[in-house]
Amino acid sequence: MKILSTLLIGTLLFINPAPNEWSLAKEKNGIKVYTRIKEGQKLKELKAVATYNCSKDALYKTFIDIQHMNEWYDMVEKVQLLKQVSPTEGIYKIYFDFPSLAGDRYSTIKASIRRETNGDIRVETKFNAIEHTAEEDYVYVKNIESAWKISGKDGQLAVEHTAFMDPSGSIPNWIINATLTDGPIRTLTNLKQKACP
Repeated sequence: MKILSTLLIGTLLFINPAPNEWSLAKEKNGIKVYTRIKEGQKLKELKAVATYNCSKDALYKTFIDIQHMNEWYDMVEKVQLLKQVSPTEGIYKIYFDFPSLAGDRYSTIKASIRRETNGDIRVETKFNAIEHTAEEDYVYVKNIESAWKISGKDGQLAVEHTAFMDPSGSIPNWIINATLTDGPIRTLTNLKQKACP
């Protein structure tokens, strides 16, 4: 009976494996980048965390000015508004400047920003299949999402950014996974310099 119970538990664990845990991949300039294989995908997603000596208002103003995201978000070439849904929600066309051999990408995303009752900031972006003019020289990315969480008190803010992108095209998965850590460090460094000078 004991052997049967052990086999049954082992089978259940195999059928329902624990979700992938975040693993620290890189740390630089006070920024930690974690990665894990995204559920149902072969590619990794990332989580970058840092502490800013800054105000929530300064970060809110930077986030809501999404058409200037290219000034601080790594590899973003430009952002164009396609539809303003509300003062805090819009659909955008975003262009990514990839290495020349890989070819550039673009996507259409819906972005929203909100303040919680305690003042914390939440930003969410996800692919949106809105009708638009296709970009012939770019690969259209349809599997993309990200989020920002800003919490804590002004002067000691906890900044957390999670993101996933399947860039499609002919880039091997191992190259994508191997180059996932430097971009978030540049992004969080640039954001801090812009919003918290």
